[in-house]
Amino acid sequence: EVFDSEPVRRLANGQGDAMLVATDRSLWLLDAGQPPRRLAALPGIVGMLAVADGSLILTNAGADGAGQILEWRDGRIVTRLRLAGARPIGLAARGAVVWASFDRYLAALRPGLDPEILGPQDGIGSGGPLLVDTEGSLWLGTYRGLLHFPEPETVAWGDRDGLPSAHARSLALTPEGLWVATWQGLGRLAPSRGGWQARNERVLHRSPLCVDRAGRLLVSDQGRLLE
Repeated sequence: EVFDSEPVRRLANGQGDAMLVATDRSLWLLDAGQPPRRLAALPGIVGMLAVADGSLILTNAGADGAGQILEWRDGRIVTRLRLAGARPIGLAARGAVVWASFDRYLAALRPGLDPEILGPQDGIGSGGPLLVDTEGSLWLGTYRGLLHFPEPETVAWGDRDGLPSAHARSLALTPEGLWVATWQGLGRLAPSRGGWQARNERVLHRSPLCVDRAGRLLVSDQGRLLE
């Protein structure tokens, strides 16, 4: 009767001594010495994660079969990600980044950026339970085995991501992004809501890159000086 006779489905640690309780219809907060507090009416909760800023990250399965990542803050719930036909499984936090696994995907939520979704094309055969160990490594259990990401924030960029080549020679940073000189031409990694977007600048440049004090990129190639 403590939770209005709603069956308890899942438990998770909250902030301090508090406990998060998911029933079949609601999200509750159980804190020491205080009566249970209903935070939201939300069925199908799978994952619950207390974030340092006081908000909560939740995953649930919608009535239409879509998997969702939700953020609870100050009594309001906002949908951060919705994946059709995806079953949520695990949640884990690594610093300010929240990782969520689904049966076919692995998603990363970074502050101020659009969610990153990794799937079979990125080597994620399936989703499963998540763990961040004391060294900061991310572990993902899958139907095909255990995957280990020692530095999950590290990304390798190459020609299949939009650069002219996988063989980088030199780099230069300007307000327009990170310029990459390769054997097959000049590329650039431009900031975007998704993190970075690779571009092929269609310039056959292979020599070192130079940036002047005004932030302009200067390159020389085939007898020309390009600005």
